[in-house]
Amino acid sequence: MATVIDSFMITLGLDPAEFNKGIDEADKKTESFASKLTKKGTAAAAAFLSFGTIIAQVKSLAAGADAVGKVADRIGASAPDLYAWGNAAELSGGSVRGLFNSVEGLNKQLARIAVTGKSRILPFFEQLGVAVVDDSGKVRNVFDVLRDLAGAVEGMSKLESQGILSSLQLDEGTIGLLQGGRQALDDLIKRQKDLGYFTKEDTVIAAKFNDSITELSRSFRFVFLPILRFAAPTLTQFALALTDVFAYMQKHGDILTMALYAIVAVVTGLLLPALWSLFTAILANPITWVIMLIAAFLLVLEDLWVYANGGKSAFEDLWKMLGTGDEVLAALQTAWDYLKQAAQIAWEILKQILLFALMGFYKIVTAMALLVTAGGAAFKAIAGFINDYLISPLKSAWEWIGKILDKIPSLSSIKATISERWEQANTPIPSLQAIAAGGGGSNTNQEINVGKIDIHTAATDASGIAADMGGAISEKSGLFFTNASGIK
Repeated sequence: MATVIDSFMITLGLDPAEFNKGIDEADKKTESFASKLTKKGTAAAAAFLSFGTIIAQVKSLAAGADAVGKVADRIGASAPDLYAWGNAAELSGGSVRGLFNSVEGLNKQLARIAVTGKSRILPFFEQLGVAVVDDSGKVRNVFDVLRDLAGAVEGMSKLESQGILSSLQLDEGTIGLLQGGRQALDDLIKRQKDLGYFTKEDTVIAAKFNDSITELSRSFRFVFLPILRFAAPTLTQFALALTDVFAYMQKHGDILTMALYAIVAVVTGLLLPALWSLFTAILANPITWVIMLIAAFLLVLEDLWVYANGGKSAFEDLWKMLGTGDEVLAALQTAWDYLKQAAQIAWEILKQILLFALMGFYKIVTAMALLVTAGGAAFKAIAGFINDYLISPLKSAWEWIGKILDKIPSLSSIKATISERWEQANTPIPSLQAIAAGGGGSNTNQEINVGKIDIHTAATDASGIAADMGGAISEKSGLFFTNASGIK
């Protein structure tokens, strides 16, 4: 159905489809921030952070601002007022587009009253006491008129105000907005402006942006024109050649058929030996015959089922020997019941066998585990006994013997000691008197290193101490010491 705004657009010689498209975009893209959060929630807030969504939001805002600016210019209103009123109408149950249509339709009627002084809605304004023109006879701002209407219907019932405002061709959202009264209306409009709005400058920027994008899109299409010019002739010739080939094939179908037969014959001749070898190999496999028998049985059974249900059977004469279809069907049903019962019995038996086997296996595994555990414990006990009563004592004894053997000198050491003592015993040492008497007054000195000699004595007189010293020297050094002759 054509609206007032459509008629207005046609009167101006404009395309209402494009305008309605812009209105749709404005309706979708100029929602309030609170409404967006209510509908989209945190998912929209998270998506807004992505670069692609930011670009989309910029394009959406540009489309909405452009549409708002164009409508505001046509009705002589400010873009912030129009945008705030659209959002307020949406919160009142209407839509942005509905408000735009109502505002443009009302503005058209106000202009007609200002020019002609006549309009079918003029009596309603007069009844409500709302002026449509100012003192100079010019049309008042459409939003000022709407505010006066809200004040005029404030004391009326909802039903009465609905009837009057509907006669002014206002949409439901705008009517609901006005029925709240002027103060509530002003508060709601102010709230929407606080949330954000399009300024005049925004609408101009958005219009230029949209125009540039449109021109870019149109110019971009012609970027591929050189490719079209280059490739189109070749593609055209190729298409024409294919068309001729297809036309020839349609006219000479017999030749094409013979050619296909020839191709099939050549391919078959080449592949036939390999296919025959494959066929013989398949037939030589016993599994093939099992599959064939199962398939044949299923086919026969399916044909019997068709006969039993009154269908066209390939072996109908054979099945008639078994009886009518109903009799065969009853027999099949009985056989199926027997098979099902037998399968259930077999399944129960199989379950018992499996359960018995599982229990037996469990017992065997348990017994083996116990056996391994007992064997391990016995081995540990035997090993501990051997270690405690055999290996450890032998080890201690061997260590004790080793210590004793370490203290016993070797045979070579004993032999060397005996030889040394023997040589010392048979080496004569002159006495001190002989040394003093001989040699014509010359002295002979001979150094003998006997090492450290510890002398222990209990004597208290000089002769006893000398005797103990001689004995100790003789014992420790291998020299013979006597009181009469001295050392020798």
